[in-house]
Formats: sequence, structure tokens, C-alpha cells
Amino acid sequence: MGKTTLTRIIARELGYDAIGKDHFKELLYDTLGVPKDREDSRVYGRAATAALFAVAEQLLLTKKDIVIESAFHKGLAEKDISDLVASTGARVLQLYLFADPQTVASRFNARIATGERHHAHPDKPKQPEDFLQYGDTYGKLGIEPAIEIDTSKMSKEDYSVIIDEIKEVYRG
Repeated sequence: MGKTTLTRIIARELGYDAIGKDHFKELLYDTLGVPKDREDSRVYGRAATAALFAVAEQLLLTKKDIVIESAFHKGLAEKDISDLVASTGARVLQLYLFADPQTVASRFNARIATGERHHAHPDKPKQPEDFLQYGDTYGKLGIEPAIEIDTSKMSKEDYSVIIDEIKEVYRG
């Protein structure tokens, strides 16, 4: 279970709207074509992030409760989120999902093998060691409150615990 699965469960259980960066990036792929190289892919990613936060702002200004799903870049996302809070008055709860490198590699490679990911993502099979430094770029942001969730051995029963934790944060 990863980010997208948990996002959908939270949105369904709590009645929130859910938006994710990959949706916007895949829309760019479908509209503009597949990026020609890694740098073009990064440009698409920056555009997708800008669209993600623009849509989030509009939803929050209409008093919608939302879940934003992305692998956020440490050192960059904090400003985007801070600006979003300043412009909307929204409350933020960070759900930081992590898993051991073997689990991450297994899930990543399964998505490639099944064709689950959009065809334009420049994905190649990876080894667990490829994910050892992943947290350096996509680690926990300096945003509180936060709930850390180890998804290495998540079960369906864990979902209700997470939902209860989210409810508790917003009660307090």
C-alpha cells in the first residue's frame, strides 16, 4: 500500500477531495507528448506541481477538505505548502509514508510490470539499493503536525487506525 491507495481511502472515509501530482503530470504527457529526456520530465514535474497547488488553493478557498498526494521534495515543498496555508487559512497534517527499500523496489517494479503506471513515466526496474537515498530528497518535511506511517507491512486493519489518528489531530 502506497501513497495513492492511502489517499483514496482517506478521501473516501473522511469525505475529502483528493488530488495528486501524477494526475497533472500525466495530463501534460497526454497533451504535450512524452518528455524527450530527464530534464524535460523535470520541467513537466514542476508544471504539475504548480497545477497541483493552484487547484488545491481553489478547492481550499471554497472550504473543501482535501488530501494532496505527492512525493514532496524536501526544501521545496515547505514553501509551497506555507504559501497555500497563508492564502487559504487551511490547516495542514503531513502524512509521511515510508517503507524499507526492498518493499519500495518490489512495489515500484510491480507497477512497471503490470502497466499500472502511465506509459510516459520514464520508469526502469530498480533494485532496493536504488531507494536507499530516497529519503534525502523525498523525506519528511519540516511541517507539523505529522503522522509517520511505515507502509512496509501495512494491512487493511491499519487503515482504520490511520483514519482515527487523522480525526484525533483535527479534534485537538
